[in-house]
Amino acid sequence: MVWPFGWVAVYTRFRDFSETLRVKSRRRCQAGFSRILKQLGSEGTPSNGAEVRFVMPEFDEWESFYVIVGAAAGALIGLQFVVMTLVAERPPLRAAEAGTAFATPTIVHFSAALLLSALLRVPWHTSIMAGAVLGAVAVGGIGYGLFVAHQMGKQTAYKPDFEDWVCFALLPIIAYGLLLLSAIAIPFHMREGLFGVGAATLLLLFIGIHNAWDSVAYLVYANTQRDVGQQPRGASENEK
Repeated sequence: MVWPFGWVAVYTRFRDFSETLRVKSRRRCQAGFSRILKQLGSEGTPSNGAEVRFVMPEFDEWESFYVIVGAAAGALIGLQFVVMTLVAERPPLRAAEAGTAFATPTIVHFSAALLLSALLRVPWHTSIMAGAVLGAVAVGGIGYGLFVAHQMGKQTAYKPDFEDWVCFALLPIIAYGLLLLSAIAIPFHMREGLFGVGAATLLLLFIGIHNAWDSVAYLVYANTQRDVGQQPRGASENEK
């Protein structure tokens, strides 16, 4: 009668030992999974062994910055439509020819700043995914910048000077190039990469502001010169 009770004790100890190993293995797997997510740019926090919560606090620190930049870009886009509506009543000669080189890029840069402000508020699961999307935007911007430079040299309605080449062609390409480098750096050096994205977004916003003012000032000057040229001789003396 002693043997059965001995086997029960052995079985009980074996069962407790197996349960301990199972719990330790599960905890180790959860810890390893959390480390992998952290290396990918996320912070995994297992809950009850099943649910994982993704957190990227570095992006949350830029919330106020992109709210301000995005709101400014959206408002300036609206003002550009108002200006173009007013200019359409008295368009300068061959305005359509120069529009693709000087007018449309301003809207594109404002839109890029607004898009980047929205993308940086998306709840990304990994920094790799965020960097890939930002890199795609940067590549498209570089390609568009090269297209604008080609259009500037091709159109004959206006002869660009040195400042025009810098502000309408060179600086946008530099801004999108900085965005591309920052997007590549985000999965490895997130803090520095986000600073680069912020600098590129702000640069695009100020490029758009300068180019919009420059274009409006030129259109006003061109219309004024045309009015002076069409004014009948002696009209100013008669008005006096």
